[in-house]
Amino acid sequence: MEFKAYILLEDSNYQDSLNNIIEQLFPSYLLSWNDTIASIVVNDDPAFQLKLEKLHTSAFFDLNILLSILIVPTFNKIFIKYLKKLKHEVLTAYEIFSRLSHNKETKKDADTIKESIGEDNINTIRAYLKCNINANAAAEELFLHKNSYAYRIKKFTNETTYDYNDFNTLLFLKLILTITN
Repeated sequence: MEFKAYILLEDSNYQDSLNNIIEQLFPSYLLSWNDTIASIVVNDDPAFQLKLEKLHTSAFFDLNILLSILIVPTFNKIFIKYLKKLKHEVLTAYEIFSRLSHNKETKKDADTIKESIGEDNINTIRAYLKCNINANAAAEELFLHKNSYAYRIKKFTNETTYDYNDFNTLLFLKLILTITN
């Protein structure tokens, strides 16, 4: 399972210091900088969010570095806008969209995300969530054979890069469906 996040650094002079902390926290990672915004990908680390919170705390208290971190289900320029709205905190996409769900801009962005997922994929996700994350029940709900449903899930993951097995991603997608209805 891949975990992804954006990191916004207040001062680019601290990139090397932040890179050192990241290296200590994550034995294996991909990191890409674009000015003061980093994209980080870590594979198979269930403590990803806790480690990012530790990164945030260590950067501030040990080195006086101000940063914001947004844990995202997929990399998308929409999330960078929300990263910039954070006030030196660590949040998931679900948390920030939930906070701002009554905002017109957030509703518009939720519509954009929903459209990018596609109607077939939305129906697949909706059934999965309705059936309490039970793939066999979701297949029955959609009148599909379980292998056909498995194919749809694989197609969904390939087309969107959303991780169908990640609970935070499913929460985020449920919120997107709620905001857009």
